[in-house]
Amino acid sequence: TPSLTEIYFSGDVDALGSEIVSRNSKELKIYGPTAGNLKDYFSGSTYKTYVKYNTTTRPSCFVWTTDKTGEAITITGLKNHYCQDGHVNVVIPSYINGIPVTAISSSAFRNQDKIYSITIPASVTSIASGAFVGCSNLGEIKVDPANTKYAVNNKALTNADGSILYICLANSSTYVLSEGVTTIKSGAFDGSLIKYLVFNTTLQNIEVGAFDGADYLVGFENVTANAYFTFEKGALFDKEKTVL
Repeated sequence: TPSLTEIYFSGDVDALGSEIVSRNSKELKIYGPTAGNLKDYFSGSTYKTYVKYNTTTRPSCFVWTTDKTGEAITITGLKNHYCQDGHVNVVIPSYINGIPVTAISSSAFRNQDKIYSITIPASVTSIASGAFVGCSNLGEIKVDPANTKYAVNNKALTNADGSILYICLANSSTYVLSEGVTTIKSGAFDGSLIKYLVFNTTLQNIEVGAFDGADYLVGFENVTANAYFTFEKGALFDKEKTVL
């Protein structure tokens, strides 16, 4: 279609026709995975003149506050404005106006259902619970390898040692918690497609709202192997059955 301006791919493809966008007469933005066949295809020299693949946010797209010292910035949201490059691939800047970005507030990206990927720089040392609640199309989180506080493990955003799970991006029907995960944060499974969560032996704390928005979740497995929780008659309790 010659009038196309944007195309969204939810995942990679095995192959593309040689003339898939050759007849398009306008600048075309294409969003998809940051690695794989799509990236290789559209990043080639053939399409660089009129196709932009995975354009990202600019520092001016963010809403933010500074701390009392004026020496650190917290990202509190995205501006509700027209952005030439869009808000599909959100790249948190390391600095804004020369001030380091160190934190992302609770609900900073609440209900931003157009976001596909988020990149977190080394400077961010604090991400509040529920920062990504309602990002139903979020498919990828990347963390700068130099970041000492956060990492991506087992298709989930975690703290550096993997003990705290902030958000799960797995799209399989069953998700197995990695050994070593001790805490699941609020909003961790919001928008998740998983049906069964397989417990590990190390989980100790599940924050209120951890499974809010997990509309496909129907049950928990391997709970008997965990010393802190029990699952009976469709309900998850602490081991003493005093907290539901």
